[in-house]
Amino acid sequence: LPAVRKVDSSCSLRIERIKPARFCVQTATLGALVGSPVCVDEQQGLLAVINGPLGSQYLHEALLCSVVQASAGRDDKGKSAVPLASTPVLTMVTSADYLLDNWLSFVNKASYCERTHRRLYLWMGTAGPAEELAARPQLLPENIVW
Repeated sequence: LPAVRKVDSSCSLRIERIKPARFCVQTATLGALVGSPVCVDEQQGLLAVINGPLGSQYLHEALLCSVVQASAGRDDKGKSAVPLASTPVLTMVTSADYLLDNWLSFVNKASYCERTHRRLYLWMGTAGPAEELAARPQLLPENIVW
């Protein structure tokens, strides 16, 4: 796998459907390449996901995504109604195909965060987030303390 050289923290991932899995990723980087957002649908088959822009062979830039559920509460400006003071949860995957393989575990984390009023972030990429974020803390959204 190619090394990830940059991290895009402008990313948001929206859970559209739990079964069969469907999620959409919106980010400035992918938007410039393929139009925005990029959606991954389990019904399209794993090969389509692997060969898509979020597949392991094409994801050359790590994404730090804020996760939004379709049913999540929103304020009048479209932002999550989860308070910034709550402790966020960070989960990591290498690619969209890995996320689909572990979808129920991910949805369980999203459900927990919704019930406990926490923000959920997803790191998608091959670079180790601990090392990358420790070296460049400015990549973190302002409400995460490292």
